[in-house]
Order: sequence, then C-alpha cells, then structure tokens
Amino acid sequence: MNIKLANPYTEEVNWTYEVLSFGDCEGQIEKSRAAFSGWGVFSVEERTTYIARVVEVLRQNKRVYAEIITKEMGKPMKIGDPVDEGTDIRPVVKKESVDSLEKTLKDAKKKSVEPYVYGEGREKGFFFRPALIPAASTDMMACSVEVFGPIAPVIMVKDDEAVEIANSTEFGFGADVWSADLERAGRLAKRIRSGFVTINGGVRSEVAFWRDQELRNRKGAFVLRA
Repeated sequence: MNIKLANPYTEEVNWTYEVLSFGDCEGQIEKSRAAFSGWGVFSVEERTTYIARVVEVLRQNKRVYAEIITKEMGKPMKIGDPVDEGTDIRPVVKKESVDSLEKTLKDAKKKSVEPYVYGEGREKGFFFRPALIPAASTDMMACSVEVFGPIAPVIMVKDDEAVEIANSTEFGFGADVWSADLERAGRLAKRIRSGFVTINGGVRSEVAFWRDQELRNRKGAFVLRA
C-alpha cells in the first residue's frame, strides 16, 4: 500500500515563553488562571510541549499566587492516553526526557525549594506528573534551560525585575502580560524582547503570521494545504 503525505512532514518540538502576572488583575483572574493550567503551563500534546519557563508574580499581591496553587493547580489532572480528549497531561517523547525532568526537580530541591507535584503517577509509559516550583530563582535549571515537560517555575518579582528576567532568556519565543492596568501592561510589553507578546490573552497556535517564528503554519487547517 502506497501512502502519500498531504504535506511535507514537519515537527514543532517546543516553544518556551514568559508569563508576567500582576496582582491587580482582579477583572482578569479567571483568564489569568488559564495561563497557569491547561494550555498555559501544563500542556504536553503529541510531540509539542508548551511551558512557561518563568512566571513572574508581584510580591505585593500574594493572594493571586496562593489562589493559583490552592485552587487552579490543586484541581485533579488526568495523565494518560494522548488521543483521549479528556487527558490533561500526555506523555513526553522518551525515557531520557523523564530523566531530565527528574533532574530538574532534584536541582530545585537542592536549592531548598520543594516543588508542588500534581496528579497520579503511572507505572508504564513516559509520563511525568506536572510540577510547579514556588519561590524559584534564576540559578535553577528550571529557569535557565529549555524544559521539555510540564514543569513551571514561579519567581516573585517587581516590575523592572520581571522585564529583566523575561529578557534574560536566550529563547524568547513569546510572552504573556496579565494586568488590569492596560497602560502599565503596555509599557512593560513594549520592553519585552520576544517573538510575540500578548496582554490578558493568549494565541491560537494555528494562526500563521510570524514568518519563520516557532508558531507558524504547522497546526490546524494550515498543515493540510499542499
């Protein structure tokens, strides 16, 4: 049997971005939570991994930070079959990836930070339970390397520190800024060096308007065009 591909094979391996969430986002709190769960932080789909490398939250509003951990991140997450629409966390690509993720968490523990780990583990397969690293620092592996799996570090910072940290990455594929003060969010967004920056929202990965940036015409209906 001869099989023809509708389009040349392409694989998006990973894209890493920054999430800046500020304590004044009362009106955006429900949307903001999406940045820390589901597609925003813990989403491993097929061979693509979406990870927020650094999550910056202002020190003056720790309530938002607490809500993220105790409410949104505390919800049950289904780890399993990648073709099951009800699955939240899918497997990573190989055992070496699992080992690398374990090494990242061990590094955080060595620096006296205990990660929050969610969901139930599985005995078989290359599965890794999603983990959030609170009070992370830029010298941790989770903040300094590209993490191919569901690990999200959280750094408590002030405005200028947030921009400085966001711009310190060598990746910079994208960034989200969450704040009720649109003028303030706009000022910070303009200072972020990244492939794209959104304010109080996200992007659809099948939208193709970034030339050769990581998110291009690799998903959705675009991949079916010959």
